[in-house]
Amino acid sequence: MKLDRRIVKLSQMNDIIDDDYVNASMKDRIEMVWEITSELWSLTKEGESDAKSRLQRDVANLTKPGC
Repeated sequence: MKLDRRIVKLSQMNDIIDDDYVNASMKDRIEMVWEITSELWSLTKEGESDAKSRLQRDVANLTKPGC
């Protein structure tokens, strides 16, 4: 789809813009995005890809002595 640069919309700074902001915690927003992501991954061919198997589940913190 080619962008038509002749179409312009003039707006003022005080115009109310609905940017679809969701007033929720970070955890809730990530859960919403994960639901959409897993639905999209389910549309891939069987065995081609598995989103959950690539997620990091363990975290390690290594420190060097004397630092």
